[in-house]
Amino acid sequence: MDHTPQFTTVNGMGDIPQPIAFIDDVFRHSFWPAKEFFYDLLKVPFSKLLAQPPRPSVRQLMWRDGLLTPPSVPAGPQPNEWEWLSQYNSLNDSSKQLLSRYIDPQCLYICYEASPGLLTFLNELGLTYIDIRISPLRFMKDIVLAMRSNSREINAVMSLTSMSRADIEAEALLLASSFRHYDRYRSPPGSHAKGNDVYFVGQTATDASIIIGKGYFRIADALPILTKELHDQNVHYLPHPSADGAHMQSEMSVLASVSRSLQVESRNSYDILCSDRPATLLGISSGLMQEANLFGKRSVSLLPPACPLFFPEDEDDFESGYYQFSFDTFLSEQFWNAVFKRLPVGWRDSPRAMQPNQLRELHDVWWGYAAHKGRPNDLTRAQTRGLQAQLEHVTKAAQFLMTLIFNPPNDADPIFEQLTGQPWRWVDGSSVSFDTAGRIFKNGQNAGTWRMVAGRSLSACAIWNNGGWMDLLEFDATNNRLRCTNNHGQQFDISSGSMY
Repeated sequence: MDHTPQFTTVNGMGDIPQPIAFIDDVFRHSFWPAKEFFYDLLKVPFSKLLAQPPRPSVRQLMWRDGLLTPPSVPAGPQPNEWEWLSQYNSLNDSSKQLLSRYIDPQCLYICYEASPGLLTFLNELGLTYIDIRISPLRFMKDIVLAMRSNSREINAVMSLTSMSRADIEAEALLLASSFRHYDRYRSPPGSHAKGNDVYFVGQTATDASIIIGKGYFRIADALPILTKELHDQNVHYLPHPSADGAHMQSEMSVLASVSRSLQVESRNSYDILCSDRPATLLGISSGLMQEANLFGKRSVSLLPPACPLFFPEDEDDFESGYYQFSFDTFLSEQFWNAVFKRLPVGWRDSPRAMQPNQLRELHDVWWGYAAHKGRPNDLTRAQTRGLQAQLEHVTKAAQFLMTLIFNPPNDADPIFEQLTGQPWRWVDGSSVSFDTAGRIFKNGQNAGTWRMVAGRSLSACAIWNNGGWMDLLEFDATNNRLRCTNNHGQQFDISSGSMY
């Protein structure tokens, strides 16, 4: 069956007179290139639709007048964006007056991840807007766009065109089926569909989805709920890949205080969702928990999602959430023509029609999808056969050299007693122990081997099973800690003692 959307031509292409402009949270400098990226993409369908080209974004107009942090300043996360944070939910009068100088009341505004404060201000001005976000549903063949408007007529067009829950659930089942086929050959017999694993989904310290009032929500603010949910649970902590070590440590400290036990989870998040083991995901606010429900997993979110989802099946309240669209529909002239003219399109979007990884590659955002789908298969093994042979040769040469440099554990060396006599708090928050036979255990699981360094007292080498990592360990007797240098040249200190 052909699932390709049949684009119904709407008469009058290219004669839309209403000007289109772009606006977002201009007082937040972080990540501005992502916003301008999507505005540039929309110029593709708009170039044939509009009677006049879309206006420059308000950000660019304010740059022109020297009123914002200039684009020459790096656009990564900024440490002190307090002005934006304080106005996230409500713009102050001076900001409204400033923005009003750049807002044309005749325009329809396209926003990217606009804050509640900005959207409220646009409503106060009586302007029509369409807010666009990357959907929290990131497990499909490509990134999905989420959109909604303050226009009931535009939302009605979107509700008739957007992806259905049933189609998206079917995509989740396909992904899960593929993983389970892979996993069942490799997992011990009887390990499936037993128990109920509990995962806490970590966050970054400054994600927009956890803003409450004029500050950021912390898991310590939800101790009663956490205690109720986790007091008798063995919790797996899924750290956010962009969170810094101090923030992860603070989250783990709270979780350890309210749960039976805590361990850092290293598995890919989509491996967990696709597994046939029952699981509960708990967190402050994360798209992963919205995805979990589509895989049949229970989720508990401490805060409402920043991007609530709408599906056509939810007909009772079609303006409360964001509609899901494929990248092809996002670039469709017919779709936008229908949206601007408030006319039905005549087809419904479907994930079955999506081309793999179009927007992922253009935007270069993959999150956990790349690791989940990137595991070796027969095709990649055939493509890399020559490389694998060379790698095996290098590995054997390295192993030979290691036998000349490293010695088995020797209880005569002072570092032997120090390493094996106590646990160590590793940089990823795990508890690491070294046994007398030369094995390393992380949170009780075998994680590698360790050896003495020939000719160097108080030195050892940790050889990890995962990722080819090696750490040179030098014992600091004064501070009872390990000074470590890994095989990438990175240096860090490890303290003794259990994780908490």
